[in-house]
Amino acid sequence: MNAKHILVTAVAAAIVAPITAPMVFAQDSGPAVLEELVVTAQRRSADLQQVPIAVTALDESAMDRRQILSTQDIFTEVPGLIGSNNVGQSTAVTFFLRGIGTTESIVTVDPAVGVYVDDVYIARQGVNNFALYDLERIEVLRGPQGTLYGRNSSAGAVKVITKEPGFETEGKLSGGIGNFGQQFVRGSFNTSLIDDTLAIRVNAMSQEDDGYSSNLTLGRDVNTTNFYGWRVSALWQASDNLRFILTADYMEDDSDSVYPANLTPLPSEPAFIGLYDLYSDTEQRNLGEGSGYSLTAFWDINENMTFKSVTAVRETIQVYNLDLSDSVTPIYELFTDNDSDQISQEFNLSGSFADGKFDFTSGLFYFKEESDSVLGNEFNLRVPGGDGFITLPPLYFQQDLQTDSESYAAYGEVTWNMSPSVSVFLGGRYTTEEKNIDVQFYTAPSPGSFPAREDERFLLFNMTDVEGFGTPSTIDFNEFTPRVGVNWAATDDLNLYASYSRGFKSGGWLARLVFPNPDELTDFPAEIVDSYEAGLKMQFFDNRARANFAAFYTDFQDLFNTFTNVNGGFSGATTDAEIYGVEAEGTFRLNSYIDLFANFAFMEGEYAGNLPPGLDDALGDDLQRLPGFQGKIGVSGVFPLNSGRGSLIANFDYSMIGDHYVAPSNVPISETSYDLANATFGWESESQRYKVMTRCRNCFDEQYYHSLLDFSGLGFAPAYPGQPRYFSLEFEVSL
Repeated sequence: MNAKHILVTAVAAAIVAPITAPMVFAQDSGPAVLEELVVTAQRRSADLQQVPIAVTALDESAMDRRQILSTQDIFTEVPGLIGSNNVGQSTAVTFFLRGIGTTESIVTVDPAVGVYVDDVYIARQGVNNFALYDLERIEVLRGPQGTLYGRNSSAGAVKVITKEPGFETEGKLSGGIGNFGQQFVRGSFNTSLIDDTLAIRVNAMSQEDDGYSSNLTLGRDVNTTNFYGWRVSALWQASDNLRFILTADYMEDDSDSVYPANLTPLPSEPAFIGLYDLYSDTEQRNLGEGSGYSLTAFWDINENMTFKSVTAVRETIQVYNLDLSDSVTPIYELFTDNDSDQISQEFNLSGSFADGKFDFTSGLFYFKEESDSVLGNEFNLRVPGGDGFITLPPLYFQQDLQTDSESYAAYGEVTWNMSPSVSVFLGGRYTTEEKNIDVQFYTAPSPGSFPAREDERFLLFNMTDVEGFGTPSTIDFNEFTPRVGVNWAATDDLNLYASYSRGFKSGGWLARLVFPNPDELTDFPAEIVDSYEAGLKMQFFDNRARANFAAFYTDFQDLFNTFTNVNGGFSGATTDAEIYGVEAEGTFRLNSYIDLFANFAFMEGEYAGNLPPGLDDALGDDLQRLPGFQGKIGVSGVFPLNSGRGSLIANFDYSMIGDHYVAPSNVPISETSYDLANATFGWESESQRYKVMTRCRNCFDEQYYHSLLDFSGLGFAPAYPGQPRYFSLEFEVSL
């Protein structure tokens, strides 16, 4: 056992130790049962243990103790889920669920893992690193969600459910400080404006720090955080069976783009000395803004049937620049300016009929998105000459993209309760979607400013030229995605299920052109996945323990990948793939003080059939971001003190992410693995009004990188570091 594992054991023992300290802690009231977790994974409320889907749910208490403050913090909480900031983009999160995800954030490519906030689909990956505060819970549905969450959720869905307004007055305010200059403030308030009729809920938060990496050229710390956001919701209880919730939200993140460390510098460049010591002289910036409005109506038609309408509009803005080379004089700098507007409407009808013999959910879905995007690339290439390398004159290329998509879908699922213990379910979703693209590709002597001014740039080609090479400007998709399965409640505490489902993600265009080659702007087909899953959900020890298991096999057709090429650009292609694995997660309530929790996943995958010419080297043998093993163990406790002195709160968890590649090419420098430990210790008053917490993230200061671009042939391979050890002290007061 190494020193790190000894320390893990010691910390866990320190949390469990209060069991044997009766003089300090209040009398143990004995083993307590686990609370029921109600989820809406099937678009209707149900006990997590009765839902025949592999789904992970985290409530407010678990999120607080495990320091889940943003969407990227949920990775280690879900078996089979890993991810990170998208390359260099502090506002963007790329999810890989059961080995499937999307690293490309360009507007012509949609993510494989759908993100939903209060049932509103978030189309753009560029600004999906949401701050998670004042939430009811998070649900992560593993595997394709082609029936009920069908818009491009071919790998799974992440559902964020916020707290609704209520008629009780409540509120809390918290703030804290920490290393790297951390400062943060969070607050929420809920009150009734008209008794039993009108209520409002408001929350806001702000967070900043000075950065965790040192830029030796700029002479300052980088990889900073600068974020704030708010959300306002109003509830109108129009009658006993009809209510409306109107929500507005806004977030702005003006942090640095994440600076990488170059693992393969040219001889003329400073040597690599560490992941957190950088040389780029570029002032990087990542501005992300997300805002929207939604109106949700709930109508309880009768005791057995509910109608729900969700109307939403959203805008996403992302502006960033990246020095991919970590060089004193950048070899390759990438610019992006995206502006996307979306509108969606969903009608859902769910309930039961025939005296509960059948349960159902059904609905209609409409989605429209329009995006304007400007992409720039500047090169300062080096070639051998003289006593070393000569820098060529700058090359700058810029492309303007305009895209729009429109999607319609109808879906339904029926569960036939054949007997008190056996039910079968059958569902399907039909989706029709149309996408359009227009492009102009320019060159300019130097960007000077981004985008390049009209009087400086020169048009090289447009969409008409691209169509001349056979790439259409309009593509259509029509797909039916079914789901069928059986559920057997063998006992009140044992549930088994088996299912087949199909997922769908519409295709698009490989439109990130680095050099002026109109024939390289090509379209790609829809991604289709067939998934087979068997699961076991159980409770035992008088409901003190809960354990869920799932085994899956997924067969992908036209799985989309992007990768770097030897010319310094980006390429993409589709190929078939097969992935299979087993997952487990569980919680054991040791006594009324302490919970033990764990999750793990064993996964394998391979590309199926013969790869197209040239792809065998570009894609390697193993799928990216598919660790053979991933797991987490943890212990959490609340220990009441004697004489009404409040309670001590403690949480420690340890995550293990096994060997995996973070680049499709499987180059040796892209293989990584890492272990992460988090801890929370604190005190809460007897009234639960006051709380003081101290926390650490990555407590053992593990140094690792989560993303890499392989341009090593050109003298750079940027590796994007994970955050080092963060610790903080937090105070909270509640009304």
